[in-house]
Amino acid sequence: SIEIPPETTFSATDVVLIVDESGSMRQQSWIANMITSLDQSLQSRGLKSNRYAIVGYGSNSSVPRIVLSPGDSNPWASAEVASQRAASLQVSGGTEDGYLGIEFAIDSLDFRANATRQAILISDEDRDIVANH
Repeated sequence: SIEIPPETTFSATDVVLIVDESGSMRQQSWIANMITSLDQSLQSRGLKSNRYAIVGYGSNSSVPRIVLSPGDSNPWASAEVASQRAASLQVSGGTEDGYLGIEFAIDSLDFRANATRQAILISDEDRDIVANH
């Protein structure tokens, strides 16, 4: 755990979007615009060096995944690249366990010590518990 003194101010944030990819999530197109709007809002408040990652969960594989651009291996991206990555979200599964998506994001992503950390869970349903979680 990292202790941050109360007087510390941040100039950047790491944002992870944890997105339901089950069959009921037919409307995901708004996510791309939301990412760029969010970044503009954060920048207007002094958070300039922001990074975005997208984790999909609840697809047919039932194993969460990091959504990447073709040929890219870095889970973190600018708002513009993350917005493009949002087009690769799937709508194919039937069991959506948001807690599993959150756990995967925390375990899989390296967050910067000098940035705030934000997680946004996007789903249209309650939690479907996956066995052993």
